[in-house]
Amino acid sequence: MIRQLAATLLFGTAAWAQVVITVQNAASWAGSVPGGAAAPGSIVAVQTLRGGPVVINPDVSKLAVKIGERDAPVLGASLGTVLALVPEDLPPGIASVVMTTDGQASIPAQIRIVPVAPGIFATLSQNVRPGAVTVNRLTDPALAGEYITVWGTGLGAARPDEVTVEVGGKPVRPSYAGPAPGFRGLDQINVQLPQEAPDGCYVSVVLKAQDAVSNEITVAKADRSGACEHPFRLRTEQLRALDEGRSVRVGLISLRSEVMPPPGPPYTTYTRNEAAFGELALRTASDAALMAQPLVADEAYYGCRLFNPAVTARFTAVDDFDAGEQLVVTGPGKSLEVPRTLRVVYLNVLPAPEAKPSPKDLPGPFFTAGTWRVASAGGATVTPFDASLPVPPPLRWINRDSITSIDRSVDQAITWEPDGYSPTDVMTATLTSGAFQVDGTARATGMICRAPASAGRLTLPAELLRDLPTSPISTLFPLVSLQLRLTPKPWLRQRFELPLVAGGTESALFEYLFTDTLRTNLR
Repeated sequence: MIRQLAATLLFGTAAWAQVVITVQNAASWAGSVPGGAAAPGSIVAVQTLRGGPVVINPDVSKLAVKIGERDAPVLGASLGTVLALVPEDLPPGIASVVMTTDGQASIPAQIRIVPVAPGIFATLSQNVRPGAVTVNRLTDPALAGEYITVWGTGLGAARPDEVTVEVGGKPVRPSYAGPAPGFRGLDQINVQLPQEAPDGCYVSVVLKAQDAVSNEITVAKADRSGACEHPFRLRTEQLRALDEGRSVRVGLISLRSEVMPPPGPPYTTYTRNEAAFGELALRTASDAALMAQPLVADEAYYGCRLFNPAVTARFTAVDDFDAGEQLVVTGPGKSLEVPRTLRVVYLNVLPAPEAKPSPKDLPGPFFTAGTWRVASAGGATVTPFDASLPVPPPLRWINRDSITSIDRSVDQAITWEPDGYSPTDVMTATLTSGAFQVDGTARATGMICRAPASAGRLTLPAELLRDLPTSPISTLFPLVSLQLRLTPKPWLRQRFELPLVAGGTESALFEYLFTDTLRTNLR
């Protein structure tokens, strides 16, 4: 298993070989300073961004990586990505990283060296689920009480009794957490799946060591033998197709209404962007996992945590799935035609109103509360269909105008009107900062907090706010964004069937997304 994983690590990532580089924890891919962190003895991935030719299989003997003043042993390279070992004796702090290719040195990049920086490797692509665990498939999930092995890097100085694995939000002490035999920098974590963790195809797995938290992967878990329970109710043969690297069709119909600043300065006005979107596309295993989102128990799903934003690409496969030339979306006294813009994509973007100093000055949203329907006259692949979705009231942020600046030393309350929401509606506050704290004192660049929408309130805790970097107070370009988002729980989205001309059906989801984004400052 170790040898197989090593081959995946050394030859499975694609990038462009160039002179400007970026460096990340090879497992978590959390990003560069201030979010990117690596522990001595762990594996980092050095990727080139621009300035040179593409080298599919570079000659490792012509590659060298230096972190700080130390040489970092090169473990392997492929397609512009070099895996290197952080020297064991490297002191903590911000370290420069330089990669030399055939005698040509790159522009220095930076990474933060810390005692512990756990990351978990994923099998499909970095930061995409499911995770790199021992044999685990959608059609052969792990059972409660069984042991799985998680592969990672960055446990560093953490003792075994300082390591915890959260499975579906339930903390478990691993039976082993330490170096994996036969591969430098690789950590092996053996953990028994708890009975109380939720069952599903994408159960969250997070590694915690001391006060550091890894990226999130998922594991398929079930209470009995057989295929796992998929949130899209995919059939066993469809799950088998995903296990075998093939694709399945899953439709998505989304109604979106988003308040945000216009794209250019002065960033002190707001407009509303609304759209109806449909995508009836082939989904890979990674795409289906991203759509589903990790499953956790409510006590772990709700609450706050720090995070480092990571870019995750999602590609729609070319397909001729045809549900007709347009979809028709109707709601309380309203109707909207959504034309087919690409082979599998339907889109209608409504005209944005003139920007105003406050969202209160904007006209009301198009997508109001009530029952909304999506219908099609049918096409070459899909016969006529008509599906409905109950849409709750758009979010109504009560104390928005009072949050022009956030004091990191005290809790910050976020309040909204709670009426009209069901137990499946979730309110999420996401605070992100574009500022860089070059001394490495900030542990993250973002915070995410969730609460039931019916609660009407959540709190950004000061103990986490203090770990975020401050940004310069500027009326011209404030770098902090606070977004409030209303959605259904990912695994409880409305589902309906798309009837096929050839017989049978394909699964489809119907969802809504309401957001309000505020530019603010941290101090």
